[in-house]
Amino acid sequence: MTEEDVGADIEGRRINRRQMIQRAAAVGAAAWAAPVIIDSLGSPAAAMSNTAGCFAVKFAAFETCNAETFTAAFCSPAGAICASPDTTYPSPVSACLSPSSDCSSTTTIVSFSITGGCSCVIVAAEAIYTGFEETSEISDRCLSPTFITIAPDGSTVTFNPSFFGFEFWQDFVIWLSCT
Repeated sequence: MTEEDVGADIEGRRINRRQMIQRAAAVGAAAWAAPVIIDSLGSPAAAMSNTAGCFAVKFAAFETCNAETFTAAFCSPAGAICASPDTTYPSPVSACLSPSSDCSSTTTIVSFSITGGCSCVIVAAEAIYTGFEETSEISDRCLSPTFITIAPDGSTVTFNPSFFGFEFWQDFVIWLSCT
């Protein structure tokens, strides 16, 4: 490559002042925005955001404890059901609840807790189970509110059928009030 070729190559790669300022501004904006975006992804709000209001969430009692479509209360729940709960499926707040114990149909005591980043409290709950009397199985039994405990701060609910005749869980319904 001759000296003239090198000079022509450099001329072809030159940028004018305007291009340099535009590129510097773009690099500066990216450098400023990257830490802001990264910091916001680690915040509790990014972990879980939810909508304000009242929600009813139904869970099937299986190992995976899947949320299901909810239509109406089946039993007389423990606590006070909030007015006109949103029963959209999938619920925008179902991820706010997590079973803190195995949600298997055969697990006796089952609890649900509000997950971090959710501004919700548990206000009511019901459970449906299958029981037995002597030799016959009786399905669709309502767990008495006596055996449902909602923490005073609304952070957890525990279903504890500590009585004779419980066989297995069918469904859990939990009402949340979110701000």
